[in-house]
Amino acid sequence: IFITQCERAPKINMKPYLAVGQVAAEETAKLLGNKGNIVIVLQDTSQFKTKNSPTDVQLETFKETIKKQGGINVAGTETVKIDMMAMHGPEMGLPGDLFVKIVQKYPDADAVVSFAGAPQLTDEQISSLDQKTPKFVAVSGMGMMGMGLKKLFEEQVIQLAIVPRFEPAPPNTKNPETLREWFDQTYKVITAENASTLPF
Repeated sequence: IFITQCERAPKINMKPYLAVGQVAAEETAKLLGNKGNIVIVLQDTSQFKTKNSPTDVQLETFKETIKKQGGINVAGTETVKIDMMAMHGPEMGLPGDLFVKIVQKYPDADAVVSFAGAPQLTDEQISSLDQKTPKFVAVSGMGMMGMGLKKLFEEQVIQLAIVPRFEPAPPNTKNPETLREWFDQTYKVITAENASTLPF
């Protein structure tokens, strides 16, 4: 009776998360010409996640892939507390003041890779940034479309974003086999060249 009537919790398919970690690392290395120092920014979700969660898998895959590139050094990792209640509203993402503090803390960083989304900067904060500001890579999860990304690309604050695919995959898309195919089915790489396709 227990076996037939009590279903187990559905198993999470980790391949999309593995794919995001791998592609984010590959695209970051490409952006930097496969050399330089990066700072990784993470959400503090310790009160919600368990060991080997999708977030852990995504991050570990990113680190493993970036290490294989050979010329990228992880100069530091910052964990930020973000209001979980605001994550689906207009203020979701990396708070602007925290972004500024991270930039000041790592003056030799060539890029900031944020798994906490894009920085939510005021016009005043944007105008205060100088040419030494590191490149910014935003990795947005399925619930974080990244409000205001288009403006950040226009202001050249952000150079690369990984976002959930906001248009359906082609109807003839085959079942994904490689991690890149898993990525292409559910996510999209955004750069200055295609930022105009963003819905906001």
